[in-house]
Amino acid sequence: MAGMNPRRHSPLEVMMSDSSSSTRPDAGLLCPACRLDLVMSDRQGIEIDYCPKCRGVWLDRGELDKIIERSAAYELSLIHI
Repeated sequence: MAGMNPRRHSPLEVMMSDSSSSTRPDAGLLCPACRLDLVMSDRQGIEIDYCPKCRGVWLDRGELDKIIERSAAYELSLIHI
């Protein structure tokens, strides 16, 4: 089908369908969508791995819970002003 763009899969779809590991012994994690090295950034004590190309974001276990808890605490602090 000439001229048609193939459907692009989200990073989550690629990660879930890929049975191979996203790590290599000589480097850190790879982006499941782009296969580039993920960059780790520390934001207020939460480590965020992101892809500099597709800007996909990956969190380790418990990190999303920390973000949600901090967001809820911040919203509560605004109510009590």
